[in-house]
Amino acid sequence: MSRTRKVLLVVGAVALAFALGFGWQFVRAEALESELADVGQELALLQAEAALGAAAVAALQGNHEVALKLTSDFFTRLQQHVGTAPSSARAELEQILGQRDAVIAVVSRASPEASSVLTRLYVRYRVAIGGPDQALPIVAQPPASSG
Repeated sequence: MSRTRKVLLVVGAVALAFALGFGWQFVRAEALESELADVGQELALLQAEAALGAAAVAALQGNHEVALKLTSDFFTRLQQHVGTAPSSARAELEQILGQRDAVIAVVSRASPEASSVLTRLYVRYRVAIGGPDQALPIVAQPPASSG
């Protein structure tokens, strides 16, 4: 075997090794990018859930100004991410988004029912993004003790 042929064989082997390594890393990077996008979407939905839960708590405590800000934040986040939400949840999330004006009106009036409206919306949202097993039981207030 001539020297030129040996050099070409080594260069070819190195090029093949590089191509195999590059291909493997490319496939791995694509899988990680897809996983990162999924996690980012899940995080966005959970941040919206946290904003809605905090709004319900603020309304329950009578802090309607904070509740209004958090409710608005929830609907803004939901509007940004409803299009990329899982298809199984998209219809329900769009219906929730359709209630935006009515919910914000109740909260902005500092209505006593704001906390219950936000709590029901929170439970509905959890079921929409996580399925029926994500529903939180809502129990009636215990009777006042007479004594």
